[in-house]
Amino acid sequence: MEMQPALMVLQGVDAGYGKDNCLRQVDLRLPEGQITCLLGAAGCGKTTLLKLLAGEIRPRNGRILMGNQPAGRIGKGHCTAVFSQTRLMDSLKIGLQLKMKLALKGIRGKEAEGRIAHALQLMEAEDCAGRYPDQLSDGELRRVLVARGMLLRPRLLILDEPFQGLDQAFRHRLWQRLQAWQEENKTTILFSSAQPEDALNYAHYALLMREGRILQADTPQQMMKNPRSHYAVSFLKPGNVLRGVVTGLGENKAAMEMDGITLHCIPSLPVMLGDQVALCLDYSQLHYGLRPQGRVFLSGVLREFRYGPGGKMAVIELPDGAEMMAYCRQGDDCSPGGRVFIWWDPDHAVMVPWDETTE
Repeated sequence: MEMQPALMVLQGVDAGYGKDNCLRQVDLRLPEGQITCLLGAAGCGKTTLLKLLAGEIRPRNGRILMGNQPAGRIGKGHCTAVFSQTRLMDSLKIGLQLKMKLALKGIRGKEAEGRIAHALQLMEAEDCAGRYPDQLSDGELRRVLVARGMLLRPRLLILDEPFQGLDQAFRHRLWQRLQAWQEENKTTILFSSAQPEDALNYAHYALLMREGRILQADTPQQMMKNPRSHYAVSFLKPGNVLRGVVTGLGENKAAMEMDGITLHCIPSLPVMLGDQVALCLDYSQLHYGLRPQGRVFLSGVLREFRYGPGGKMAVIELPDGAEMMAYCRQGDDCSPGGRVFIWWDPDHAVMVPWDETTE
């Protein structure tokens, strides 16, 4: 993706609540006119970062720039933020509250009515206009809040897990409408999610976050293809992670030793002899059976069966006591307690540096 001009830039930012810093030395660049997904598990600091960008909390250290200016000089008119705890007035019907929001900005009459109708229609919430907030389900309230955020066509729209809990097909339909609205209005959208699929399906750009830091920033496709830490691999593509040391290097290849076993791999980042690395193996690329079928394989004892994303999987104990999970090769009749082989194509294995801070 060609790098877009930055709407906002964070440089070495710390922020938090009370005595604790939830965000530590955050550097990020938010592309203008794009949809960016802030990815991370619960508790990693996503909401705190969104509140910081929305101006609801202030940085303790570092700088926030909007364009080339300190963000504090821009004012809050550029941004609309929607959080899960955002409240509406219980005593007023939804339609009236939306009219009041527009009236405060001098937008009234047919212009206001048209904007409200269009936003509610995009979020499939037209029948909510004549109801009070306490008459809405959680899903309806989320959709009304997103529609409310769209009314002023802000330069930056911040959405904190906007469609969480909704049916997958329904979420997809709403996102398609939001994508079309974003393209039409050239609004920058930053949304948070704990689901990598949301970044792949709906975002131009992604920021992967862990423990208050940005681990990686890239297009979702490049992030999936070239993760830069074993945490990134395990979060983006759940699978087995094997730890070892680089003992050999060749052209675009490396040898990793793990408890006396040498495995040949293709590193996704430059590595050196003696580096601690992780070999990350996507579940979908691993198979097991009574005889090895590939160039790279391990052996172990089949302990039990479980069900994973792609069906029945086996839990296999390696000689060092570590466990791996793999899918059965069709036709092999393997029983718990027996020795089996696990194999994979080295082109589909990802070798990344082992980062102690992400264990």
